[in-house]
Amino acid sequence: MPTLFALTDSTLTLGGDDFSTEVSAVTWTPSYTDLSHTGINGNVTPVASSATWSAAITFAQSTDVDGLAAYLDDMDGQSIDAVFTPHSGGPAFTATVVARAGAIGGTANTVATASVTLPSTRPVRGITGA
Repeated sequence: MPTLFALTDSTLTLGGDDFSTEVSAVTWTPSYTDLSHTGINGNVTPVASSATWSAAITFAQSTDVDGLAAYLDDMDGQSIDAVFTPHSGGPAFTATVVARAGAIGGTANTVATASVTLPSTRPVRGITGA
């Protein structure tokens, strides 16, 4: 029977720094481009494509110099190691992402949040409990 989980004791590190407290959502998503070739005889041949991965991260904004917003701004355009552990005792997923700066600001009387979508390598699942 599968082990189901909720993101209640998850961790996300970027470049070795833990940003789990600021992050409220993280999702790695594959994207595929469906291609085909049409020959001069009219036959259509599908062409397989590999997945292009991205990591979508939603986080609370902070003006602290060691916060995620500052980290992403400082590292904008650079490749960094990411480790996501969905639940304690479960496997960790590792990937290399390209940092992108997030939005600044928000709506009155609410915690300011931002979302970024970072280009990523395919996440690799580690050993359970590692």
